[in-house]
Amino acid sequence: MLQASRRRPLAPCWLWGVLLAAVCLHRSTAQDPSSSPSPIPGPGVEEARRATGRKLDILYAINCGGEEHVDHFGVPYMSDPGRDGQASDYGLHWQTISNAHPDDFILYQTERYAEQTFGYDIPIPKTHKQTNFVLVLKFAEVYFNQPQMKVFDVLLNGEHLVVDGLDIFERAGGRAAAFDVHIPFRITGNKLLLTHTAEESDYSGTLRLDFVKTSQDNPKCNAFYVARGSLEDIPRYEPPARREEEEEEGAAPGGGERAPSEEEAEAEAWAWSAPQLDFPAPASPPAEEELPGGLGLDKYYPVIAVFLFIALLTACLFKL
Repeated sequence: MLQASRRRPLAPCWLWGVLLAAVCLHRSTAQDPSSSPSPIPGPGVEEARRATGRKLDILYAINCGGEEHVDHFGVPYMSDPGRDGQASDYGLHWQTISNAHPDDFILYQTERYAEQTFGYDIPIPKTHKQTNFVLVLKFAEVYFNQPQMKVFDVLLNGEHLVVDGLDIFERAGGRAAAFDVHIPFRITGNKLLLTHTAEESDYSGTLRLDFVKTSQDNPKCNAFYVARGSLEDIPRYEPPARREEEEEEGAAPGGGERAPSEEEAEAEAWAWSAPQLDFPAPASPPAEEELPGGLGLDKYYPVIAVFLFIALLTACLFKL
């Protein structure tokens, strides 16, 4: 009985030692930023954020006639769920697609076409709060080698003619060249409003997108997505050759900016493009300042923990 009573204090000593060591080690790791690295966003998302100052908010994205694909801006395209018409990868005959990022050639090499009007139902939930969206359509002519061979229209929500007489070859500047169309719109409750024309229509909770056949061959689409936001939120790919050309042209005489040509102005207006705005990158949070009178013992917490554990263990052994 006497021996058992002498060993009874040993358990509390051990518990106190382990507890103090755990507290000190926790203080050490909690105050060391390197011990818990923050998540790093994917390269595509980060590039989109640098390009626009904002993160893309994608609601729906389809790689028409193709499989899943995440583009270099981080847009996650689903495989094509369409049943109308025909899926085609004829564009794979072309190894490169001009005006497109090399990682995203596949978006313009596959397509869905039909011998009659076809389209997609895009689920966008109703909201009582006014919400802005942008529909981005992606096209490339990979078959015909001259204009006026394929011309079709694009209809939104069953009644808005958002693209009238699209000749991809003409608008893209040739064959196997990417051409994107940006269509901003707004949904508030049961109403849809085209922000560039102020046309309004009833909205049921599903956005209908139709590619309308005309007398000049078959309608088609290579890819599309819907993002929540405004035109300024949508990143634009700028080919290196175009950037170099703009740098060589430089500023206009007198130090002002170079005025756009008539062709550039027409293309900008036709695609409903917004001015490219440079949003400042978010400032890094200021480093935490040390409190005045700090002891500076943070880095010694592990040593202190071990010392306390040994001291308590020694005290327990002496009590035995």
